[in-house]
Amino acid sequence: MRIESIEQTRSPSGKLRLRLDNGKSLLLLPTVIAQYGLCSGMELQEETFEKLCADGAKASCAGKIAVAV
Repeated sequence: MRIESIEQTRSPSGKLRLRLDNGKSLLLLPTVIAQYGLCSGMELQEETFEKLCADGAKASCAGKIAVAV
């Protein structure tokens, strides 16, 4: 899957929305995005997506928009 965009949100914690070409999205802290070296246009392997989910990101693996905790 490919990262389509990384967008600012109105999250008080400063989370960014990572949108993927398959309709999935993640809300991540900027530090997590930097830790994984994520950027728009980058190919994201399924196992990396799962690691991002495990690292505290609330994700919709069914294609719905993620929600912050």
